[in-house]
Parts: sequence; C-alpha cells; structure tokens
Amino acid sequence: MKRLPVPPGFVSVALALSMVLSICSCGAPAVPIRSAVTASPIVYLFSLLDDQAQDGPRTYLSASGTQLVPLTEHNGANIVSYIPGFRDPRLLHVHGGFYYSYTAKGGLSPTIGLLYSSDLQHWISLPTPDWSTLAVNPENAVWNGAWWNQNGIYYMFFGECNSSANPLICTPYYVRFDPGSNSFGTPHAISFTTKAPFNYTIVMSVFQSAGKNWAVLQTQDQTGNSVVALASFHSLSLPWTSSWTMIGGQPHHKEGGAAIVLPDGRPRVYYVQTSGGRLFYTTANGPDPATARWSAPKTIPPFQAGYEPADWVDIIAISDFATLRFLAAL
Repeated sequence: MKRLPVPPGFVSVALALSMVLSICSCGAPAVPIRSAVTASPIVYLFSLLDDQAQDGPRTYLSASGTQLVPLTEHNGANIVSYIPGFRDPRLLHVHGGFYYSYTAKGGLSPTIGLLYSSDLQHWISLPTPDWSTLAVNPENAVWNGAWWNQNGIYYMFFGECNSSANPLICTPYYVRFDPGSNSFGTPHAISFTTKAPFNYTIVMSVFQSAGKNWAVLQTQDQTGNSVVALASFHSLSLPWTSSWTMIGGQPHHKEGGAAIVLPDGRPRVYYVQTSGGRLFYTTANGPDPATARWSAPKTIPPFQAGYEPADWVDIIAISDFATLRFLAAL
C-alpha cells in the first residue's frame, strides 16, 4: 500500500505561530489558550478510555502533562467512529499522520485493529500482522500494547493471551511496522532475565532515558493485583532485564501505563486505577529509572462531571512545527 498523502489543509499558512496550552480547575471545564511557540515546543497528545464509552478513545492535549484540554470542542468526545469493543488505544504519529491501534473485542477472540488518519477526523482501516506466523492457539486473544520509534524504525508491541487460564497468561511480542507501505513483518516473542509473576506481561510503553531503552510493563503481583513495572533492554531480541517492582508506591488495580521523558530528562509514568477511575502519574527525580526515586502518585483532576478513566492511557509527545500548528487549529 502506498503511503497515504497528507492533505494540503493539514498545515495552514494563515495560522499564527501558536500552540495549545491548557488550564484546568477542578470541577470546571478545561479552557484552551494559545501561546507563542518556543524554540523547541512540545505538546502531549493523550488518549484515554473511560467507563461510560469503552467504544473509542477520548483525546486531549496538554503542554504540561499534568492538565488536559479536550482535543476538540466536543469536550474530548471520541475522534473515531463507534467501534464495538474498542479497547486499549495506542497512538503513533508518523510523517504528519496518525495511527490508532486498538484491541477489538468483537468476534470470537479479541484481536488488533488499526486505523489511519491524516486529519484526526477521517479514518480508514488498515491490515494488521499475520497471526498465522505465531505458534499459538488461534483461539487465544491478541491484545495491543505499544508503539516505538527507534531511530526511524517502527515497532508495535502486543500480548498473546490465554484468557481462559487462571491466572491469566500473556506473552509479549514485537513486530516491525513499515509506515511507508503500512505493512508488518514477522512477530517475535520477548523474553526476560527473570520471569514475571503468573507469566502475565504486556509491554505498555517504550522510551529511552539515561542512554538505555526502557519499557513500562503491566503484570501482576503475588496477590494477583495488576501492577506497573519497568524493564531495560539493549536489543529487542535479547532477554530484557526486569525488576517486576511497582513504580511510585502505586495503589492496586492499575491498568494501562504510558511513559514520557520530560524536557529536563526525567521520565514520567502514567497509569489508571480502575477501581477508582483516576488517572495517576509519578515522576523520577533523575534520568535513570533504575536508580531514581519516584514521586508519590499524583492525580490529574477530572475535567467533566462523571468522567472516570477506566482502562488504558497512552501519550505521544509532538514537537514538529507543522503538526503543532495543525493541532492548534482544531
């Protein structure tokens, strides 16, 4: 498949140099404001899934990473059409376009769906990896995990899960993705130096910090509660070094997990507490996640009554000027 073109209207020359910042007060709607673009501007694009919908992501912008403003005037309403069973939204930004991968829970077994848009309004479906190359039970579920851009080479992570097992068993995989042809390579399993409790692991987010590659992992502790852990790796194909410890003294029952590296080099991890419908974040006090102390979890205040993030959170940092101007115009 040929690369999908970016429409001319994607970048408007009539726009002044601006970016979207956000302010928010608890109990009041978030209000977008505009500010001059700095020398190296960054805007974070958040994707969340809430209790009320679970049929599509709600999307928000943030300049701080701690206060959110709805991407559109519809107060964060879904930017994709209704898709039954839409879960686990994951974002990828490439060449001015946007990919949304997700777990599609319709049909006999959950699998991965993939959408593409050049304007965050009109979406088309794309093919997903060839699962026949996996030596697994075809009745097992395939759950989406994360995207990663390693020096212009793109990878998608997912979990192959035996949902009938008790406790749940999930094996993480990675597969190379070519955005030029919208095609995937052969999936490969990920191994670890230390096995995860209950053999349940999904790669939630991948980032680089302190000269290393890091992954945010969702797994379970010895009591069966979902936790968020870290692993470092030199190569995707070699065993990853994992600690299987919780980050930042988290409460139990966490879902999702996304990481960003702040402009000052400190990593920050986000996750959702499903039992309470709250979005948490914790920030390291230094660039090395292995040696840094993590702050006590803080919450991002709700921006509308009744909002409860239920499942996954994903974040991408956008700094290219054309896309910033485009987002500021929405």
